[in-house]
Amino acid sequence: MEGLATYWQQADTVGRAVGLMLLLMSVSTWAVIFWKAWMLTRARRDLAVGTSAFWRAADLASARSALQTLDRDGVLLPLVEAVQALPGNAGMPIVLIGTSAGGLATLLATERVTPLALWVGLDPVDAFRLSKSAAGRLQAPSLVLRGRAGACNVGGSARRIAGWLPEGRIEQRIDGASHCDFENPTDSRCETICGDADPARQEQIVQITVDAARRAVAGHGTVAPLSAPRP
Repeated sequence: MEGLATYWQQADTVGRAVGLMLLLMSVSTWAVIFWKAWMLTRARRDLAVGTSAFWRAADLASARSALQTLDRDGVLLPLVEAVQALPGNAGMPIVLIGTSAGGLATLLATERVTPLALWVGLDPVDAFRLSKSAAGRLQAPSLVLRGRAGACNVGGSARRIAGWLPEGRIEQRIDGASHCDFENPTDSRCETICGDADPARQEQIVQITVDAARRAVAGHGTVAPLSAPRP
C-alpha cells in the first residue's frame, strides 16, 4: 500500500489516469468472473431441478409450464419449445445447437434425443465439468466453434469441452470473435461486459453452423470437413 501511495503522489495527471483505468479494468474483470460464476451456479441448480420436473411432466405442454418458473436463465425452456415446434415426422434427424450455457444444456440433452444428427456448441461454457460425461458418450458428430478466451466464456472452456468429445469432432476457432459474436442477435449488456459483436463474424458463424447442419441431416450423421473460414 505504501508503494501505491508513493506512486500516486509522484505521478502526473496522465500517470494517475492510467492507474485509475487499470484499476477499473481489474475491478470490471473480477465483476464479470463473479457474475458468470453466479449465473452458472444458478443455471446448474436450475438444470437439476428443471430436468427432474421435465421428466415428471405428463406431456410437453406441462413440462413447458413447469420450466417457465424453474428455468430462470432460459437454459432448458428453448429446448422444449424447439421440440414442440418440430413437425410430426417420427425418425427425422435432429440437430441440437446451443450458445454459451445453452451449449452445455444441449450437450446434456444429447443423451435423450434420437435420432441425433449433429450437436453444435457455439462458444459453449461449462465451469463445473458438468458435460464431461455426456461429451464422452456422444455418438453423433459434433461441431464446436469458439472465440477468444475471456471471463465470459470461463477462460475459453469450449476448448476443454471439445477435448472431452470423441474423435471425429470438428473444432474451429473464429478469429477475433468475442463471446457475443455467437449470439445472433446479441444485446448491449453482452457487448458491454464481453466485447463488441461484429456482423461479419456473426454471419460467418451462422453460415458454418447452417452448412454443417445441412450436411449432417443430408448424410444422417455424417459431417464433411469444414472449409476455411470466410473472410
